[in-house]
Amino acid sequence: MKKDDSDIFYAETLDLQARLCATETRKTLSELSAFINAQKILEVGCGAGAQVGVLDDLLSGKEYLGVDVSDELLSMAQKKFPGKQSVRFLCQDILTFSPKQSFDFVLSFAVLQHLSNTKEALQKYAQFISKNGAIAIYDVNDQDEFQSNPDLPELRRLYRSITEEGTCGKRKSHCLREAKEWAHQFGLEVIVEKQSHHKIETPELRQLFLKYAKNVGRVIQMKYHNAIDLTDLNKELENWFGQIHSWITLTSGSWLVLKKA
Repeated sequence: MKKDDSDIFYAETLDLQARLCATETRKTLSELSAFINAQKILEVGCGAGAQVGVLDDLLSGKEYLGVDVSDELLSMAQKKFPGKQSVRFLCQDILTFSPKQSFDFVLSFAVLQHLSNTKEALQKYAQFISKNGAIAIYDVNDQDEFQSNPDLPELRRLYRSITEEGTCGKRKSHCLREAKEWAHQFGLEVIVEKQSHHKIETPELRQLFLKYAKNVGRVIQMKYHNAIDLTDLNKELENWFGQIHSWITLTSGSWLVLKKA
């Protein structure tokens, strides 16, 4: 796969993930007074702008800045939202980013797991927010799993293969637990902690999940150079999709919301 094609494929996968989680993402953020009252929002690792599409109306009246290290993904984001003056994107490494202003709210969606140093990243997040600001992190934790009817062993095996150990430290599968442990060190307190649940039952969500799960397998091959055989996984997913009364409940991540103590 050429680099341009792999960027498009990765952006599509992130968009599918955002859409699968959209209902709970919107619910979680809309219940936070820090988000409702925020005027300036920073999203770290914004990619191709998937969360801007999901949040849309909730960002009305707010200034949004999305930061990412990938020029290619940011170029896609800018093409998606050409007329939104309140939405900006900037190419920066979040660990070296030094903005001239603080933000009322920082969003980190499935990003912390990919950063090289969880503690250093959390310290940067804390530096970005204003006195009454908050940080909302959606990411992996130790208990992430899924339940399915019927049981899908190939899919379960795939998800279990991308632990911190299985990816040689490239994916920090304990990042939320670590962030919670270090929060007080940076003057932060936990105000929300909950595991997410997304039941895949409707035709639209089933179609999204089928495509997303297949994409994830290929992303793992590309991102972690893992020579896994996806043949059995794809057969298993197609069989699941053909059984209209089967379902999957994802506990694919958790929310940790922090504010300055």
